[in-house]
Amino acid sequence: KIFYSILLSIMLIFLFNFSLLMEAIINKPSPDNTTTPPTNSAVVNNYQVGELISSISDTKIDSNIARSSMQKAAINIGLKKPVFGVGLGQFGFYVSDNLPEGAAENSYEVRTWINNDMSVWPPVHSIYHRIFAEEGLVGLILYFAFAFTLCLKLFIKIIINRKNSILCLYGIILLASYGSILVGGLTLDQFVIPQFWIMSAIVIVFNNNSINLDKDYSYKLY
Repeated sequence: KIFYSILLSIMLIFLFNFSLLMEAIINKPSPDNTTTPPTNSAVVNNYQVGELISSISDTKIDSNIARSSMQKAAINIGLKKPVFGVGLGQFGFYVSDNLPEGAAENSYEVRTWINNDMSVWPPVHSIYHRIFAEEGLVGLILYFAFAFTLCLKLFIKIIINRKNSILCLYGIILLASYGSILVGGLTLDQFVIPQFWIMSAIVIVFNNNSINLDKDYSYKLY
């Protein structure tokens, strides 16, 4: 009971932080009007959300150019040394020679990241691209195998215990949370991502039946 109470608390914290992030994005002032307060918050927020979604694929935005360029550079680095990559933490030393054509000219952020006079380490903006560049296919396969194994065992456990509503519910919450963290890896390139390792440990404990629910809490979902 204590374990599942802690698990639920962690889930609520993640959801709360996500809601704060979305609120900050939605309520972010429009770049065309940063000083005039909105007269209709609902209309402005809807407009900004639409702009946010459409801006993701806009190739003229500097941030999109920068992220795409760094990820393409990581792919180029990985293709040159596809087995083991160039080594952990070595992306920054190879990025300048592997950027796509015109990346530095079209993006101020890229120029900043590859400027040796600036104390800024070039980000990859994707843990998967970084692993391919620095650890090669071997590292990428091992990383995916680890995450896939946890998700598969968790999914099987949910199916097997589908008549246990409490256990099934927590399993679904875990699977959804862990899946969202894996998707978030497309925008984060740090190995020290607390939510990934914390959730991995929780999923392992859950999969291994280290803590079981009392039978009194088991009843059919249908």
